[in-house]
Amino acid sequence: MSYPGAVLTVTTDIHLVVLSILVSVIGSYIALDMAQQILFDRGNYRRWWLIGSGLTLGITIWAMHFIAMLAHRLRIPVSYDFTIVLLSMIVAIAAALIGLCIISRQEQVSLLSLSAGSIFISSGIIGMHFTAMSSLRLEAVWFYEPKLVVLSGAVAVSFSFGALWLKLRSPNTAFLSESRRLIGSALLMGIAISGMHYIAMAAVRFQSAPLTQLNLSAIDNSLLAVVIGIAALMLLKLALLASVFARRLSAELATTEILRQTEERLEQLVQQRTEELEREKLISEAANRAKTEFLANMSHELRTPLANIINISDLLNEQLLGPLNAKQQQFVNNISTCGYELLNLI
Repeated sequence: MSYPGAVLTVTTDIHLVVLSILVSVIGSYIALDMAQQILFDRGNYRRWWLIGSGLTLGITIWAMHFIAMLAHRLRIPVSYDFTIVLLSMIVAIAAALIGLCIISRQEQVSLLSLSAGSIFISSGIIGMHFTAMSSLRLEAVWFYEPKLVVLSGAVAVSFSFGALWLKLRSPNTAFLSESRRLIGSALLMGIAISGMHYIAMAAVRFQSAPLTQLNLSAIDNSLLAVVIGIAALMLLKLALLASVFARRLSAELATTEILRQTEERLEQLVQQRTEELEREKLISEAANRAKTEFLANMSHELRTPLANIINISDLLNEQLLGPLNAKQQQFVNNISTCGYELLNLI
């Protein structure tokens, strides 16, 4: 489709392009890091993690778009409809919140919820872009090349899904450590946001056409830059506080979990040792009883024959049974002495 009028050339400020990409990657990093806390925390803070991550991702999408829009320069004055600008922010935030809410409903993220969540988030990226494009106020009309529009949508959907899968579902291996997964997912989400925008902008064609009516609520580029700057500062402030709180909370939860596991282990060891001592005590008591019974029986069994030996040796020694020669007397004395020694030992 074409319109009468000169085709407007669009120039690009590379510095703002780089800034917009950095905003998309850094904001995605913070949002995804906060989103993972939703899965870890099933208590009172879970709702706040969801709101924080949704706001961070939505504002990231919105700020990246308008920084990138300021990077595109036309040779005619450009302003924006403030109401539609705000609407585009709401679209981005709402889609991010709904997508993250779907993903975080289960402790174990399924492929179905991951797909549905990524579709909502990518729809927010796409919807925010075209809503924000409708806020443009300039003396020109524009139209799109359908193939590039479809490609931009495919980039948003595929890379959003890849970012969420890498961060929330991929296994934690030696190669894919926690920090590497977070960085990789932030890069993928940054590509989904910025890639969709720049491909969609490559699809648009501007032609000059005088406008007969301008929206009175339009704002110029300088005011939009101030609004974006304030939003970016709020985003960074929120992200910094949330990151510090998340790290501190994670450390406290990890410490508490370690202490709990240590306490349980100590209780198990104490219980196990108590049971072992009880068993050893029972065994010792049984052994003492057996020893006492054995000694009592042996003492009785030994005393009886030994007493007979001593008595007979005494009779022989006194020669009551008849006279003894010297050799016999010596043998009888030895028998008597040994008998009394054995009796003393018993």
